[in-house]
Amino acid sequence: DRGLSYRVELYKVLSKLGFYIITFDYRSYGDSSPVELSEKTVVDDGKTVLKWVTDLYKPRFGDGPNLSGFPQSSSNSTGPNIIVWGHSLGTAVATRTVAEV
Repeated sequence: DRGLSYRVELYKVLSKLGFYIITFDYRSYGDSSPVELSEKTVVDDGKTVLKWVTDLYKPRFGDGPNLSGFPQSSSNSTGPNIIVWGHSLGTAVATRTVAEV
């Protein structure tokens, strides 16, 4: 459950460090709709959220955020650096999401 107090506290710490946090429940988890769950659907959910975030930056930076894992100076992106992070099962979902975009 994303609402567990230790996760909320982590989000507060990261926010104080200047990070913007987006957290979501992929289908059939937490507050999302109870629909069929599969490896493909949870990765699709991750890609949908990542696309939404990237689309927010395209009007300002042209090519969207940097997902390369490298600093701006060594990547081809002019947008902000984005860290995709998952906890527990979310680690696999985050890794696969970034690998497929």
